[in-house]
Amino acid sequence: MNRSRADLLVFGKSGQLASALVEQSGAVCLGRGDVDVWSHASVAAAIAKFSPRAVINAAAYTAVDRAEREEEAAMSLNAVAAAVIALASADAGVPLVHVSTDYVFDGAGGAPYVEDAPVNPVNVYGKTKAKGEEEVLSVAGQAAVLRTSWVFSERPGNFVTTMLRLARDRDEIEVVSDVTGRPTSSRSLARACAGLAEVMTRDVSLGGIFHFADAGEASWFVLAEDVMREAQARGWKSASIRPIASADYPAAAQRPRDSRLATDRLERLLGWSVPHWRRSLRDTLDRLTSA
Repeated sequence: MNRSRADLLVFGKSGQLASALVEQSGAVCLGRGDVDVWSHASVAAAIAKFSPRAVINAAAYTAVDRAEREEEAAMSLNAVAAAVIALASADAGVPLVHVSTDYVFDGAGGAPYVEDAPVNPVNVYGKTKAKGEEEVLSVAGQAAVLRTSWVFSERPGNFVTTMLRLARDRDEIEVVSDVTGRPTSSRSLARACAGLAEVMTRDVSLGGIFHFADAGEASWFVLAEDVMREAQARGWKSASIRPIASADYPAAAQRPRDSRLATDRLERLLGWSVPHWRRSLRDTLDRLTSA
């Protein structure tokens, strides 16, 4: 850590969101080699060194299926470390935006989830993220939980780039068609995180839970079809997408069937319209083209 002062200090360095925050906001991102997020002293020292206007916690255990057999590791990062970061931020008097997930819900509501809807996770990952939210909001500091969903980017390892990778080797890909959500680009999410953090620096009473996702909704099947359509338009190798039911897709962790998030509260606060996920998808693939 050889740089002092930053508008945004981000815990988490290797993920999609951190990369987008660096690019868009010039944020300083710290990874495991830079700070021990389980140590209050280490986190506090990082905050003191960079004197940020706001902190964003993007550090998370996100391997949904692996979490089913690694609950302790998931809980350690998603809840224990989240509590440490929240307490250190509160002690420093710095507002915190803690990034969470639609997977805190069970997906049985039948309508987009508002911020005060009761959580009821159906997998270990969701359980640990719900616990992290609870820990962050219990600290007597200025903190906001920002839930999001189905994040994608041009970086490897997300649904969009996985579909493109699979299409290079297959003519047909089976994709679940009975799970619905709101796909969200990492760049849109980064803008929302930075925007919320900025508003919090101006209004010390602002905090609580917010939702953010790109506009529109889709099943995984619909999203995959759009990825292939856009790939074909760019002259890339594409594959046909065959819809299957969740019950026919082998996965260790259950997923919420309908995890759409209602985002009106944050949209009103920030005063800007959310881009449709199809526009964000095109932008993401354009960035892949120019890479």
